[in-house]
Amino acid sequence: MLRMIRRRPIFLALWLLPIALIAAYWVAGSMRRYAFYEKHKLLKELDEVERGIDPLRTTSIILKRIPFGTTRPDAIHVMSLEGFDCIPFKRTIVDCFLQSTEWLAPFSFQISTGRRWIRLDFDDGGKLVDARELLLK
Repeated sequence: MLRMIRRRPIFLALWLLPIALIAAYWVAGSMRRYAFYEKHKLLKELDEVERGIDPLRTTSIILKRIPFGTTRPDAIHVMSLEGFDCIPFKRTIVDCFLQSTEWLAPFSFQISTGRRWIRLDFDDGGKLVDARELLLK
């Protein structure tokens, strides 16, 4: 086999081609995943929380991006930049949902942050007073 590879380098190239393609595919998926999380910082932090939801930890992550006192339109704008669809539920409540999966490469290497529901509570003046997250299955 070694003698055949030395005589015909084309066999070596054909033998190494699948390995190179798999490595390139993996690198491309990793780069897309990195770019996705650079664009969606809130989701990156929420996804880094260990399995299961720690309400205090997820609330603190949300409040870092949308602090208490943020106006309702500003909070909805921040959530929409993160890919959430926000629906006013009542005058003082806004529910934001993330239900889609971002495909990063064909066939695989997808990022699925899970289906998420974040509830933002506002006072009568339209200022944020509470935020909670629930991971939907």
